[in-house]
Amino acid sequence: MAERQFCTGALKVMRPTVRPDSALPHWTLMNVGGGYVGGDRYAIDLRLGPGSHAVLDGQAATKIFRSEGTHALQRTEIRMGSGSHLVLRPQALIAYRGARYVQETTVTMASDSRLVSREIVTAGWSPDGQHFAFDSVRLRLRANLTSGNPLLIDNLLLEPRMLDPRSPLVLGDHTHLGTLVVISAGRIPQVAAVREICAAASEPDLRFGVGGIAGRTLVVRCLGNSTQSVERGLHAVESFCHSAD
Repeated sequence: MAERQFCTGALKVMRPTVRPDSALPHWTLMNVGGGYVGGDRYAIDLRLGPGSHAVLDGQAATKIFRSEGTHALQRTEIRMGSGSHLVLRPQALIAYRGARYVQETTVTMASDSRLVSREIVTAGWSPDGQHFAFDSVRLRLRANLTSGNPLLIDNLLLEPRMLDPRSPLVLGDHTHLGTLVVISAGRIPQVAAVREICAAASEPDLRFGVGGIAGRTLVVRCLGNSTQSVERGLHAVESFCHSAD
């Protein structure tokens, strides 16, 4: 149950629902403006009380339109109380030609709380069908304990003019990048077990990378050529992590 909810500007939160495939209440974030443009500033403040559980997802793809001047910015602050469980599951990010976007997410967690975060970045959109025509996309996730001790810093930066995302050092011959982060106290599957799940869920165009700190954090990268295939790959890993909880 939400104790307090407040929205202003283009971001709105729809009433929570409980879906047949999940016992967690789903809150859906909606951008009634249709997308982000240069100079936009969005702030999300989310606080989970002790023992609370929630899924925050998106109604539609996150669209970043052309930026004539400065970048668009979304800053999210999350505080998680003892025993809380949060799943962040936004729709795929689509950056249009000339778009500049920065997303900063800071999570402060109790030692026994649990965070699952999923992001998918696409090759974007341009009138001529060119891939990676945007100027820059930066996604930064920082998670700390309430004591101040750091748990994870994940920083993704795509700047096609500086380094072609199709380079073997970045995405290679793939157009989509998915990231799944799981942070929990002693309830993280072993990396070797997750790699087996990735191998079982793999499709011809998917490539996985798995890493983390035993018993505390897990990071999975997934490269693919469609939003749907990357979603399927990450969903298989996420489902396995939930079943191992």
